[in-house]
Amino acid sequence: MIFSVIVPTHHRPQKLRELLNSISRQSLSFDQFEVLLVPSPKDSGLIDLPKYPFSLQILSADDDPYKGTSASYKRNRGAQLARAPWLAFIDDDCVANADWLSNAIKHTQTNQCHGIEGLTQIPQPAKITYTFKGLKRLSQAGGYQTCNMFYNKATFLKCGGFDLHFPFYLEDTDIAWTLIDNNYAIVFEEKCVVEHPVPTADVDRLLFNALRARLIPYLYKKHPVLFVKNKWKALQRFQWLFLFIHSVAIFWFLTSPTVTRLISLLATLFTLSFVYTAKQLWGCSFEWREAIKMLQYYTVTPWITFFQLWRGNIEQKTFIWR
Repeated sequence: MIFSVIVPTHHRPQKLRELLNSISRQSLSFDQFEVLLVPSPKDSGLIDLPKYPFSLQILSADDDPYKGTSASYKRNRGAQLARAPWLAFIDDDCVANADWLSNAIKHTQTNQCHGIEGLTQIPQPAKITYTFKGLKRLSQAGGYQTCNMFYNKATFLKCGGFDLHFPFYLEDTDIAWTLIDNNYAIVFEEKCVVEHPVPTADVDRLLFNALRARLIPYLYKKHPVLFVKNKWKALQRFQWLFLFIHSVAIFWFLTSPTVTRLISLLATLFTLSFVYTAKQLWGCSFEWREAIKMLQYYTVTPWITFFQLWRGNIEQKTFIWR
């Protein structure tokens, strides 16, 4: 046996079946890999799960401190019980190419390679959407997205596995950088292909990502050299511009608070958010309720990101300002 395929899943019955069906079509012999499925407690995806031609184990995640929502905990759970020398990580909303596992074998046969990053393809929808534009980054090498990553099990465990301080955000970057910091090589293999379908638009992610900025100083604290080398930025140019103009407008209003100045302040805030929303949606297909929600979020998320970033700085005793 060469690979233990580890799949964390969380109430995605249809997507999970599509993934498992794609694994059942692997060109690699079924006796050369196993699949370890780690669901959330009482996961709906396990209902009427069919029998597959490969070895499938369903593991418990009842001890997850995040109550079944931590992908990091689930992946660690699978890694601890994996029987193969190599761990193959994939997500429950992906579809693996038939030669996904076969094309990774050559890298497992050398002692110089301790990690393999596959190619994640994002199928282009009939109409370009904002979500599709955001997901395109997954297809770039060097992102180390755990929807398509392989790690030598011994090396993975030696490096501590996924840090549970990153339950479902930045955990993939952290484990890859941990290997690199310890001089372990990770190669990119474009023939190890996984397809990541474009999900339904979820504008709420803008708020979730702003709240998660608290974790960025911790990532910097663990990997300062790689953090700087990769030009990581918590706040984009527009957000800094937004914060600067908004701060000036607030100060201007407070020096002489009047109804006219209040209206000007709100108009400035709205205009900045409107311009950025229009820029993000330009050339995309979208629903108006989606655009309105984005407009609302872009009004507050720069400030949330800023405060969460400094909250993380205080907690970690670091200084990341950008």
